[in-house]
Amino acid sequence: MSKFINIVKVHVKKDSKKSYLKKIKNVANFEGLISCKHIETGPNTYCMIEEWTTKEALIKARKIIEMFDKKEPLINEDSSEIDITESVAGRILIEKYLPIH
Repeated sequence: MSKFINIVKVHVKKDSKKSYLKKIKNVANFEGLISCKHIETGPNTYCMIEEWTTKEALIKARKIIEMFDKKEPLINEDSSEIDITESVAGRILIEKYLPIH
């Protein structure tokens, strides 16, 4: 069984940084999620990297997120506080753990 990676690039309005960081700190732990890393790649620009046990686990989590998002939107379409500029996913082909020197 292959592991699966999901990468999402997000741009947040300058005055919405604290709100965005609060939201990502409170994200639920979904079944099949191995790890989740959020990195700051520039001013108000972030990248989320998630590792999943399977592609199916990622798809199931997306469906749950979509269901909750209909009740309480994470992204307010009118104000465009958060703009997901890019999202990619794929199977891990090579994984290496190297010793720290």
